[in-house]
Amino acid sequence: SRLFIGNLPANSITKQNMWRIFNQYGDVIQISIKEGFGFCQFRTIDQCSAAIEGESNVPLRGKVMHLEIS
Repeated sequence: SRLFIGNLPANSITKQNMWRIFNQYGDVIQISIKEGFGFCQFRTIDQCSAAIEGESNVPLRGKVMHLEIS
């Protein structure tokens, strides 16, 4: 399942940063980052849902990520 990650701090987040955040919720298959948003691919929908529950409303470098299943 794929997680959309919006409202990322521009030019200051790496794939490694994102892996550290989301790996605790399950098997991260792939991470892609664009300017201000990105995607994290998990093995299961349950892992994706756990990431949304765990990281919603958590500030990241002064911004709160917008998370949804895509």
